[in-house]
Amino acid sequence: QMRLSEKGDDEAMIIDKDFVRALEYGMPPTSGMGIGMDRLTMLMTGQSTIQEVLFFPQMRPEKITPKDTPAKFMELGISE
Repeated sequence: QMRLSEKGDDEAMIIDKDFVRALEYGMPPTSGMGIGMDRLTMLMTGQSTIQEVLFFPQMRPEKITPKDTPAKFMELGISE
């Protein structure tokens, strides 16, 4: 990295001695709560699944409507 920096590489970094020393002792445990906008929207709107609040409709499962049978039309008085 130092040689690259001397040659004019702007992205070459110098050695961070504090970081290297921290790695010798071990990194502290890390954790966090990375909640996305879609999950936050799901919680705020009271939806039970995240599929209901996805921003892109093509990601939602296709809703299949039941097909009407000829018997249903006969009940309504419509002949074939």
